[in-house]
Amino acid sequence: VASYYLHITHLVFRVSMWRRHCALSLRAVTLIMLLFFGNSCCMRAAMGFQRAYVPSRQQRHAIIMFATTTVNTNQNHDALHVKIESPETMESLGAALAKDSVPGDVIFLDGDLGAGKTCFSRGFVRERVQHPRLRVTSPTFLLSNTYFCPQDEVEVHHMDLYRLSSNSKEELEPLDLPRVMEECISIIEWPSRLTCYTDIIPCNRLELLFQIDEDTEIRYAQMRPFGYWAERLTKLKDAGSLDEFC
Repeated sequence: VASYYLHITHLVFRVSMWRRHCALSLRAVTLIMLLFFGNSCCMRAAMGFQRAYVPSRQQRHAIIMFATTTVNTNQNHDALHVKIESPETMESLGAALAKDSVPGDVIFLDGDLGAGKTCFSRGFVRERVQHPRLRVTSPTFLLSNTYFCPQDEVEVHHMDLYRLSSNSKEELEPLDLPRVMEECISIIEWPSRLTCYTDIIPCNRLELLFQIDEDTEIRYAQMRPFGYWAERLTKLKDAGSLDEFC
């Protein structure tokens, strides 16, 4: 029992350091603690009464992802929910968000396969580079496609991290993420693969979570703004740029 309490003390110390270093919310810390402790039977297991609950590898990954995506939640504002009824509307949503985009903008796209992440990216890139017929495809195998905006000499990086693991910085190093996120415009599909790189997740970002209505095939998106994205979304909404989707 003494060694068990020593283990708990050490873990609490480590998690508190993670919270300070990564700006994790209280919810994130709680989830991480639950990941290791399981449930109340852990204490009983330490005393030899019964077997402790141990989450599976998939469950541990899901908990860590849910926790680490709450980095800087003190800057998270109310989510905006939008409805996308067609591929053309999805592209229009991407175009609407591209109009005022600047270097340093980061957009995370998550959700089910086939939910429209690449379609959104196509609309964004075409609007930003001012090329309505530009070929924009999924970079699943290349990991990243780069587009140059000649009007202001800005690069747009469209990344798809789906085929990467979530615990290898070596796989992400060729993408040069710290520089790209700071100096370019980034659209990143499957940001859940960044669990090993949470220290570079920017405070200013927009997260979109896409869902598919299985009955109607209509797509819905939850837009969660962090940092200055809250003000930007408010301006777009006040200007009527998002009326088509709300």
